[in-house]
Amino acid sequence: MLGCDWPDFYFCRAEGMPVDVARNYLVKKFLSSACDHMLMIDSDARWGPRAVKALAAQDQAVISPCIYRRALPPSPTFGNFHSMNGDAHVYDFGPSIQAVLEKANKRKLDLTVENIAILDRDEGDMFEVDGVGAHFLMVRRDVLERVGPDPFQVTEGAAGEDFYFCRRVKEAGFHIFVDLAVQTGHIIGPGFDYGLREFLAFKKFTKELDEKHDYWEL
Repeated sequence: MLGCDWPDFYFCRAEGMPVDVARNYLVKKFLSSACDHMLMIDSDARWGPRAVKALAAQDQAVISPCIYRRALPPSPTFGNFHSMNGDAHVYDFGPSIQAVLEKANKRKLDLTVENIAILDRDEGDMFEVDGVGAHFLMVRRDVLERVGPDPFQVTEGAAGEDFYFCRRVKEAGFHIFVDLAVQTGHIIGPGFDYGLREFLAFKKFTKELDEKHDYWEL
């Protein structure tokens, strides 16, 4: 959690709970504090020393850096609502894949890029989405006050509690942004993570990352 006067902060840990219970517990702890921003960080997140200030400087209601799945393909975990499939919400991640590739191509990035890089800024780096993973998520206090109690809820086998939260945020009238200039890693083992580097490698050597459409139910 970020304090009211940076760099003051209050740190709170949640362990041994279901993921939605843990996130809701942290929200309650945050709202009982005097802090003005909550930064939710998963235990398998890796980030650079300038990442927190870089996000805070954008002054958005909800903002995330670029984060990637801890699986193959290591695609971006932020997308836009597409349709309903019964009771399931379908999101399209194709535009997110395309946005990250455009950023990488513009900056002429190759497979030597660091996964926790802060990239030079370009116009359009504030990429608006309907849903994003809560892997490394900064949320302003007024958002959490307005969305109501227990804003995280598991919706299916792959959890989906973070996209449920994002739906609550959108319903409350706030916007959600991903900062394409701030990159994070998703730790998969000692000394190794998935991030922008693996995303670019997978895209270069396979055809499985579709730049137009990539649908998930969340």
